[in-house]
Amino acid sequence: MRWNVSHLLKSGVGEEREYEFSEANPSIKELAAGIEGSAQFIRTKSGILVLASADTSVRCICSRCLQEFSTPAHITIEEEFLQTTDAETGVKVTLDGNEESFTISSQNELDLTESVRQYAILAIPIKPLCKEDCRGLCQSCGKNLSEGTCTCKAEPGDRRWEALEGIRGKVRKSEKRK
Repeated sequence: MRWNVSHLLKSGVGEEREYEFSEANPSIKELAAGIEGSAQFIRTKSGILVLASADTSVRCICSRCLQEFSTPAHITIEEEFLQTTDAETGVKVTLDGNEESFTISSQNELDLTESVRQYAILAIPIKPLCKEDCRGLCQSCGKNLSEGTCTCKAEPGDRRWEALEGIRGKVRKSEKRK
C-alpha cells in the first residue's frame, strides 16, 4: 500500500488522484485477512489528504473465553500526510510541531500501512465475542465452558447475600403471577 506521489506533490493545491488497492497478505499483524479498498489523494498546501475506505478482517480475542477469532471490519481513513522534503528541490521541510503526523518519505512515497494498522486497531470491538452465546471460562479451573462443562463443584455463596437472595426469590414469584 505504497504509492510514489512525486507527480501529485508537484501539482497545484486541490489536484486529485484516485487509486484502488488490494493486498492478499498484508504485513499488518492486526489483520486476519487481505484488504481491499480505494483511496483518493488530494494535494494540500503541506502534503496530501488521503480519503480511503477498505474492507478486511481484524484479529480479536474473545472477552469471555479468550479464544482468538476474526471479525469483518470496514476501515475509513481521513488523514493528511505531510511532506518531509520539497518535491521540486529536494530540500528538507520542517514539520513545525507535527512530528507525530503521518509523513511522505524523502523518496516521495506515501505508505498507508501504518495508518491502516492504527485504524484496524480502532475497528476492533470494545467487547469482542467469538459468538453470541459464548459461555466463557470456569472461574475455578479455567475450562472453556463453550466446549463442555467442567468438573468443579459449585462453591457455596457468600452468606452475607442470603437476605438479598430471599428478596430476589420473592420478586421472581410476584413477576410470574403477572
